[in-house]
Amino acid sequence: MRDFKVLVPFIKPYKWWIALATICMVIATTMTMVGPWMIRNLIQTVTQGGNNVSNINKINMLTLIVIFVYNLRAVTQFGTNYIAHYVAWNMLKEIRQHIYDHIQKLSLRYFQDKQTGDLMSRVVNDTRNFEQLLAHAIPTIIVNGFMIIGVSAILFSMNVKLAMYTLIPIPLLIWMVLKFSKISRPLFKQAQKRIGEVNSILQDNFSGVR
Repeated sequence: MRDFKVLVPFIKPYKWWIALATICMVIATTMTMVGPWMIRNLIQTVTQGGNNVSNINKINMLTLIVIFVYNLRAVTQFGTNYIAHYVAWNMLKEIRQHIYDHIQKLSLRYFQDKQTGDLMSRVVNDTRNFEQLLAHAIPTIIVNGFMIIGVSAILFSMNVKLAMYTLIPIPLLIWMVLKFSKISRPLFKQAQKRIGEVNSILQDNFSGVR
């Protein structure tokens, strides 16, 4: 949570864009769940109904609704991806600028045991992970969360016992995610440190070629 507080000053200028992206995510997730439900009703109407005028009108109405649902899902998914990447890349630009300005203010003593390639890796490579977080990880988590809630509500409305059986693996999955995060975070930090070392060696070697 402390790490996310650091990002708050960079998020504030784009709060309305983020709110719009969240609305698009909610609509896209809702349409993803509504679409199969409407197709199910359409198939039942076609197979069980007759050729009377009222049944044909119902089929036409359901067909138009299905087309509208999937078009709306496509538009909102595009909006989510576009806005999320727009916000992520602009925040990434400001974060890199902030880090660069901060490095410029440090004393000369700080640079005595630092390699240029390592500092460049911190500014360029390490910050690139924010784009993955903001444009991919967070929207995916939000969409999957809404999906679990929506599917659970539909299952409980259809059959409570079936819904309970279906949700049995959820606690196990949550435990596995938390366990994996504890294992992966130190390895990720180690990998970023190794990347910084490699970049520092490459930068020193390339700059010393001439």
